[in-house]
Amino acid sequence: MILTFHTPSRGNIRYDAKIGVALLKFMGRTGNVPGAVDAEHVAAALAKLRENLDFHDESEEERERVETDDDYVAMRIRAFPLIEFLEAAIAENDYVSWE
Repeated sequence: MILTFHTPSRGNIRYDAKIGVALLKFMGRTGNVPGAVDAEHVAAALAKLRENLDFHDESEEERERVETDDDYVAMRIRAFPLIEFLEAAIAENDYVSWE
């Protein structure tokens, strides 16, 4: 399943639903799909996402996977397109929605 984020200023970005929901929760959202953040709250969602990424400590099992699994991608790297997406929405004072 795919989770798609929308904003008028940037179009769409897509994530695997499991990763997308995790990122929503990092943004301080419930993880419910569909959903939205109005323009005045996008900056707070971005700040929460960054804060949670800073404090996200990967488990020992995940650290071992980094060394052995070429398919593993850290959450911080996965979040980068969403961070740029949210920054664009803030710059244009747009809402963000997902489905």
